[in-house]
Amino acid sequence: MAQPTRVAAASSTLRSTPSEPSASGDPALDFFSPLFNPARALAAAALHLPVPTARPLDNVYKCRSMLPSDHWDAWKDPHRAGKSKEAQEAAQREKSRLSYMHQQQERQQRKTNPLDQIAEHVRAGPLLLLKRCYQQRSRVRVDTRHARGVRGSMEGVLVAFDKHTNLVLREVEERYTVLLRVQRVKPPLPGGSGRERVRWVRQQEHRRRQLRQVFVRGDSVVLVAAVQAGTAARQQQAGGSAAVAALQASVQVAR
Repeated sequence: MAQPTRVAAASSTLRSTPSEPSASGDPALDFFSPLFNPARALAAAALHLPVPTARPLDNVYKCRSMLPSDHWDAWKDPHRAGKSKEAQEAAQREKSRLSYMHQQQERQQRKTNPLDQIAEHVRAGPLLLLKRCYQQRSRVRVDTRHARGVRGSMEGVLVAFDKHTNLVLREVEERYTVLLRVQRVKPPLPGGSGRERVRWVRQQEHRRRQLRQVFVRGDSVVLVAAVQAGTAARQQQAGGSAAVAALQASVQVAR
């Protein structure tokens, strides 16, 4: 009696466990098939249980006790002591904890970076350069402008962008010009009052600074170029300076 009950115990214990199909392909010998035939399984040669280490049961009622409580043939041992209230509460807490951890894992798997979503929407056009630099976390050179012309250029690692060319750069090195108002003193005119002549003039001052992170508005961007390592980068910087000067001259002529 132990061998048939062992087969039934293994079948009911592993009802939700995936298994490989039987070697013969006969559904009557498949433990998880509705057409499973226990008598044929006992008579079949070289038929392996899904779990050979399943605990054997010595009577049918123990097999029936493993069925779900809502099953029509389920049976509950009346002599089996039930769980205490503390044990039931502990089991419920453990079940809630495992359910919460599972939900957290699912949220982490579904969670996506919104910046990655913006990059994924770029399919064609000039923004493909920004997408490539963003995915590779490479450095870019950005030429910027102000109301009167070209302001300067900056280099940094591209960490965010959008369709309006708003950029976020890190580890930025910026070179820019500032228009200052300074005094220019001229000597007095001969035969005059003898006082020095003071005149206010505008003068450009070149500056340089290091920034940890900076946000560049899209309406101030003139040009974006990928910075390559080595000699190519130095040549590109030299060419970029000439391009900025030419662009500034063209803007001034246009005005």
